[in-house]
Amino acid sequence: MKYPRLILFLDSDNRILSPAAEVVFRSKLESIGTKAITIVSAGVINEGFVSRDEQMDALLAETGLHIDGIVTPLSLVLLEYADWVVYMDDLSCNCRQLQRVSDSRKRIMDFPTKGTLTNLLKESPFDYVRIYEEIEKGCQALLAKIE
Repeated sequence: MKYPRLILFLDSDNRILSPAAEVVFRSKLESIGTKAITIVSAGVINEGFVSRDEQMDALLAETGLHIDGIVTPLSLVLLEYADWVVYMDDLSCNCRQLQRVSDSRKRIMDFPTKGTLTNLLKESPFDYVRIYEEIEKGCQALLAKIE
């Protein structure tokens, strides 16, 4: 199978789900020796500077993973270059910008554990450990699609 050159993880604000999926999936690719795929995350509603979720960042750091940079807003450039667009939540599934991209080579898909993640984000306070576990499971399922 031809590897995608760029995988874009999308969620509503790029603070918890998509940046965590970005670093988890990148580490999975590195563990199997695949470095030819670029992984990026973005949010569909934020513009300008918004800080990452500190609790998710701290949990990822405990596992040896680190998120670099600030929140990335979705752009048409990212959409144009992405071979796979992976939705992390319901808001990103319905992003209007996606309707402008009609490239048939794209694989637009739900994150494998999106339903569970959506339910976990409705709870207060967030159970970050369970969110991380679901992101791990989802990334493993995506990895199986390219191995």
